[in-house]
Amino acid sequence: MIGFGLISLSLFTSERLSPIIERARTEDAAASVLTEAVLAFAKENGFEQLNLEVRSDNARAIRLYEKYGFRKLCTFPDFFKIDGESIDFDLMNLELTSAGD
Repeated sequence: MIGFGLISLSLFTSERLSPIIERARTEDAAASVLTEAVLAFAKENGFEQLNLEVRSDNARAIRLYEKYGFRKLCTFPDFFKIDGESIDFDLMNLELTSAGD
């Protein structure tokens, strides 16, 4: 799996996902395409902000999210364990509306 986007208030239909998947021909492009699709959906449907959790050691994903304007709010240390190793997670946020909206 390359990644996924989840918006809990609405589901993407297959008609909406097909062109997104078609554009995502490489792993590098897929992450951007999926992120752009989630952002477009959120903006089109009046979302005011988006929050996400990402492993603190996933520098590639963090750079991608920062590229789209997400900012780190906090770190959850020892969020869970994998094979006995504690994993930290960062909470990131993107405001979709400006103060005047």
